[in-house]
Amino acid sequence: MSTLTQLEAADFINRSFKLLPIAYGDALVEAAQADPRIVALCADLVPPTETDRFRDELPDRFHNVGIAEANMIGMAGGMARSGEIPFSHSFCAFITKRVLDQITMQAAYPNLPVKIVGFLPGVATLLGVSRQAIEDVAIMRAVPNMAIFEPSGPEYHAAMVKLALDWDGPAYLRMKRPETTPPDFTPQTLEVGKGVIRREGGDITIISAGL
Repeated sequence: MSTLTQLEAADFINRSFKLLPIAYGDALVEAAQADPRIVALCADLVPPTETDRFRDELPDRFHNVGIAEANMIGMAGGMARSGEIPFSHSFCAFITKRVLDQITMQAAYPNLPVKIVGFLPGVATLLGVSRQAIEDVAIMRAVPNMAIFEPSGPEYHAAMVKLALDWDGPAYLRMKRPETTPPDFTPQTLEVGKGVIRREGGDITIISAGL
């Protein structure tokens, strides 16, 4: 097994080289196998967005559009109008800030089932400020009809796919791939609008979201 740099392990590594879960990618393929309306689009970031299994097993429903996020969202809007359920993938910073007008006009205003999936949330990257997504949640919260789903760990990644499919309209999934295998990797369920209580207490309340 080759030695991985920290950058490779954090952002770009093909998961076939490491025994790490690809919970989101597996869940998306399983959902697509059960629902022929589901298609996947990617902006030239296939392994980092866990869409390589989808590409390999469902090639007729996978579209790598290249580094063209704005066009990808426009394509997704057209696919949604044609009866498909598109999942569009890139890094969080690219798929929100770079394409806000397309998201608003082609997906959100018409309330289409376009599922926008971003990886590398916040400052969780070594690629510098151009890849850091620190304002994406604020931006997407202001978009009409948009739901935002952000898991706290890979045990909730499959739940993200189900929540997105159950949401009747556009959704933004803010994802972070694991860099190590979680000690207890048991898939968990989630409900829209309902949190998970981590610890009971009576003095203060701490509310957090995501990683």
